[in-house]
Amino acid sequence: MERITEKLDYSTDPMSFFTDRPESGTHDLIGGRTTRGPSYRVVRERGRDDWLLLLTMQGKGCVAGSGREQTATPGSVVLFPPHCPQKYQTDPIIGKWAFLWVHFAPPVHWIPWLPRPGIKDPVKIEHGQPSARQRIEKALADCLRHLRTGLPLEADLAANSFERALILLHQTSSSGYGPAIDERISRAIEWIGQHLGEAFQVATVARAAGLSPSRFGYLFRLHTGLSPQQFTEGQKLDYAAHLLRLNDDQVQEIARTVGYEDPFYFSRCFQARYGKSPTRYRRQA
Repeated sequence: MERITEKLDYSTDPMSFFTDRPESGTHDLIGGRTTRGPSYRVVRERGRDDWLLLLTMQGKGCVAGSGREQTATPGSVVLFPPHCPQKYQTDPIIGKWAFLWVHFAPPVHWIPWLPRPGIKDPVKIEHGQPSARQRIEKALADCLRHLRTGLPLEADLAANSFERALILLHQTSSSGYGPAIDERISRAIEWIGQHLGEAFQVATVARAAGLSPSRFGYLFRLHTGLSPQQFTEGQKLDYAAHLLRLNDDQVQEIARTVGYEDPFYFSRCFQARYGKSPTRYRRQA
């Protein structure tokens, strides 16, 4: 099979611009279902900041990272970790590939259900039993259905359905995910979640994990794909987004709740992560 090198031409395939554009820093679940012909291919040499899940429904696809290519057949799931090169296309012999896709940035409690970030090739997951495949497909279909409606709390229902799919994948995978997350990093993640209102200091979190700051920083990035500061800021902003949706506190109060003393700096960070100001986010939610 020829190595994938040609980038998708968005100008001749406008739908692909909306489904496969290489954005960075996305947070909310973004997904859909699509059917592609023999000329379809996507290449992102640097990958993305978030995860990508592909579930093949019909036909066949070819996926690769920095190494060998793999085939994506009906029922199989492919997970691209953050910053893993993303190369995928319709199998030219079959000529058709129908699949579900979801880009996502996992909250803390999803991390143990995912392959270890930092690997340079996608993880292909096979299901041992048809019943497991059906349950996973239904959970992902429910996720996409909730994403389409735009009704209040539908985003939370979509996340709930996607979480169910990840748990089922983790339970039923015959290939396994590789090494589990380091227990010390798990302790650090738990500590971060309990201290979101405090100023972030690497040395403090490293001490909670029982590691030196340098070793902690290395292991944290190895297991999460992010630096401790990037991860912590993401958790702070995600929690702020929940507060904006669920209560009427002023933006500056919410900023202080998640550890930002400067509400203007908080707004800039929030805008960078969500693509809109806290006030606009609340109004649209």
